[in-house]
Amino acid sequence: MTVLVGSFAILTLAVFLWPVLYFARRHYRAAPVPSAEARRPRTVLRIAAAFDLLWLIGWTVILLPVVSVQLDFYSSAHDSLIRTMQLGGLIAVAFAAAGIWSVWRVSTLGATWPSRIGNGLIAAALLGLVWIGCIGGLIGFNLNY
Repeated sequence: MTVLVGSFAILTLAVFLWPVLYFARRHYRAAPVPSAEARRPRTVLRIAAAFDLLWLIGWTVILLPVVSVQLDFYSSAHDSLIRTMQLGGLIAVAFAAAGIWSVWRVSTLGATWPSRIGNGLIAAALLGLVWIGCIGGLIGFNLNY
């Protein structure tokens, strides 16, 4: 549960701070990241964080009827929705791999230490969600519920 909450917190901060930091840099006329090659890994991480956050929220909405014991929600009528979320899990795995690539790429381009740490935390949160998805059966391909 700690991995889930920690990943959710890190990804929420990453998605929330993305536009905030953009407007802060713009307001204080700070120099942006020097090249497009250095911006690409950061953009991939932010897009991955946004997708995984939406994927996690989607699964939360799907699993909420279990908490309120409304098990009639889980019928063959919603199988396509659950399949879509399971396929989204494959995309989350791909984004976790892209997150690891982004951290490696940012490190080789000589980014600052705060940037390396922040990108590393986002990549760790992406991996944490993949781990939770695998253990929780959210990435599997069966509809036995």
